[in-house]
Amino acid sequence: MALPFAHGEVPLGYDVMQWYYANDGQRHGPVSAEEFTRLVESGVIRAHTLVWRAGMPTWKPHAELAPPPLTAAPGSPGGQTAGPAPAQATATVAGGSDVVIQGYGGFWRRLLAKFIDGFITQAISWVFLLPLFFVTMGAAGTFTPGVDPTPEQMAAIFGFQLIAIGVQVVIGLIYSVFFLKKYAATPGKMALGLKVFRADSRPLSIGRIIGRYFAEWLSYIPFFIGYIMAAFDDEKRTLHDRIADTRVVIVRP
Repeated sequence: MALPFAHGEVPLGYDVMQWYYANDGQRHGPVSAEEFTRLVESGVIRAHTLVWRAGMPTWKPHAELAPPPLTAAPGSPGGQTAGPAPAQATATVAGGSDVVIQGYGGFWRRLLAKFIDGFITQAISWVFLLPLFFVTMGAAGTFTPGVDPTPEQMAAIFGFQLIAIGVQVVIGLIYSVFFLKKYAATPGKMALGLKVFRADSRPLSIGRIIGRYFAEWLSYIPFFIGYIMAAFDDEKRTLHDRIADTRVVIVRP
């Protein structure tokens, strides 16, 4: 979701058959329908490239325009439009309210949001795990300093660790599904003014949220490379964003 027209307005009264497109965060155009077709054939305009012309309510990836409508928009007499192209992309969140997308969420902003969410989910997890820890360790018997644990005590420790991992996975999944479905953002992302959408500004389905959650595990290995990718990607995508076809963006109401 590039943000064309961030540095200027399009003149009134331009031909509706003229196209605008955005690559790497930069807007280009206007171009004629013929030039638009040439750019598609040459690979300059790709499936994920955002495009716009008069008559379209918002910018869309080129793949959604197959085949691109190269005729004047209905209701535009004389092939003219009464207003400029939209200055910024918009998206609709739960409840039907619209937000204005101002840019992609950068690496450091997303990292801080991740720390906030991690702190919250860990706190919730230990609300359940702490009582279980004392019960499990109490049942395993007294641990004597300097003495190796008994096989029963080792089994208790190992069992608790497995349960702790399972609880944290389930709580993290519920946390992600609830907040991303309802608000298009987790509390950490909300605190930093971020939301998560599809590449075409649509909200995420529950299935996609679940898939993105587990795909995020791949971003941890090796050495958090999947997260570091966002610092070098023109759309600030991590590995799990690429897998789930999502974008993390900065928004305002």
